[in-house]
Amino acid sequence: MKRWRNALFAVMALGLFLAGVGVARLKLWGPQAVPASKRDRGQSMGRAPASRMVAIDKDRAITLPLSIREKIGLQEDPVEFRPIEEVMTFNGMIVSHPDRTVAISPRIEGKIVSAWGLAGSPVEKDEKLVEIHSLELERLETDLIQGWNRLGLADADRDLARELAARKAIALKDLLKKEMEQRQAAREVEGLRARLRLIGIAEGEIDQMKSTSRATSSLVLRAPIAGVIVERNVVLGETVSSEKTLFRLADLRRVLAEGEAFESQARLLRRGLPVRITVAALPDRKYEGRITNIGAAVDPEKRTIRFLAEIENPPEAPLRPNMFARMTVVTGRQSKVLAIPLAAIIGGGGEEVVFVAASDGYERRPVSLGHRDDRYAEVKHGLARGERVVTTGKRQLEALYRKGAEERPGGASRGESEDEID
Repeated sequence: MKRWRNALFAVMALGLFLAGVGVARLKLWGPQAVPASKRDRGQSMGRAPASRMVAIDKDRAITLPLSIREKIGLQEDPVEFRPIEEVMTFNGMIVSHPDRTVAISPRIEGKIVSAWGLAGSPVEKDEKLVEIHSLELERLETDLIQGWNRLGLADADRDLARELAARKAIALKDLLKKEMEQRQAAREVEGLRARLRLIGIAEGEIDQMKSTSRATSSLVLRAPIAGVIVERNVVLGETVSSEKTLFRLADLRRVLAEGEAFESQARLLRRGLPVRITVAALPDRKYEGRITNIGAAVDPEKRTIRFLAEIENPPEAPLRPNMFARMTVVTGRQSKVLAIPLAAIIGGGGEEVVFVAASDGYERRPVSLGHRDDRYAEVKHGLARGERVVTTGKRQLEALYRKGAEERPGGASRGESEDEID
């Protein structure tokens, strides 16, 4: 019994020895633990590596990797010599050109049976707009057909009278009577044709009616110009009078900006002055035109004078009638000065600052500015020619800077990952 007990102890000791050897092998050949102090700080906290971090130091500089610059969409403009212009700015409105606008009315009473096109739809010249059934038109066409018949008889009577007069078979007065009757019938026919043309019946349709001797009683109004339907006042089945405007069309390839200037400003306006126009609906787009007309009278209540500027209207970013506009009239120019775009300036807190491009980021720099127009501002101090300032994305840079300034007591530097950038 004692022998068996010793053997059991020996087996247990051997097992413990083999287990110790296995643990040692696992420690030797298994994965090695990395101290936390040697792991990347950004990886240990679930952030991007240090190479993708934003750094903001106490000298107003922001270190910004290329990937974050592209994410923000930063754009820069150079600091260079530019002419600063003398300008005046007015509120205005976009209106259609009166020489490129037409009103479509039936000129005869009738019932609308068909209509084509909605407000805002483009139309080509001679495209159908509306069809009207008119009893009055039918009576006019019937009168014209009867007039052609009378004219035919008058022509035959005149020709016969001429032949008989040549043979001395009738008196001269009888020939003159037949010729007068023929001329009267011709004038009647021409008068009816003119009335139909005035209503809107094409010459070809009138000739076709003569060949068929049938009254159509239908009036089809077509677009006299190519343009856009800006107004439609048509309801199917409605009876309309000759005075009603059914459609209003406008060729919007050229439009007008209408502004108002006070009496004291109007003396500086003259035809041909360049005008830059912006509208709230398209804030990033500037349109250029020139003053074409200045009012001759002063509004007795507002004490203002109206003026018009003609503008080419691009199809990719069209101006529309009744849009509010901001009109900047260039009245003169100064000599070239060192200047930056207004889009680069950040104001507030009693100072104006810009972000200047550096080798690995941007420097937030206060500047002293002088005269400015609607595009550029004169630089008096703080910038040198050739430096580049941020014009698009400056607000994001300012937000990063202010956030960093709040979180670095005593001027300590701060880091921010790309994933935290909006």
